[in-house]
Amino acid sequence: MPRRDERESHRSALILSSFFGLVVTSFVRIAGVLLVFSYLIVPAVCGINLARRISHRLLIGWIVALLGGVAGLFFSFWWDLPSGAAIVCTFGALLIVVSIGRMVSVALQPASLAAPFPRGNAAEAASSGEAKAKGGVEF
Repeated sequence: MPRRDERESHRSALILSSFFGLVVTSFVRIAGVLLVFSYLIVPAVCGINLARRISHRLLIGWIVALLGGVAGLFFSFWWDLPSGAAIVCTFGALLIVVSIGRMVSVALQPASLAAPFPRGNAAEAASSGEAKAKGGVEF
């Protein structure tokens, strides 16, 4: 039987997931699938491509979401385009630019610096089979 703190953790995760599902579903009906998922996916992918620490990824994601939304609205006004389509295309362009920039920076760096995550003890233990012997997850 799970302990009380585990049950509370599961309950709070269920509540958070339920609210997230309701919010995403309602915004998909209001704004459209492409716009909602562009705001969800592109800032996260850009943050992952540009930073290693979670706090930096979060900050980069916020900045990319702000820049993509404002630039998309600007292009929409400037060229008299539908705002949702302009924002989605702006996010697509940002994702392409960030991905190309990441590929170029990885190609120019030495192999030890180009890894997205530093190889730590958990990765080494998993690759050597120690984690599996201890009941851990094998990568």
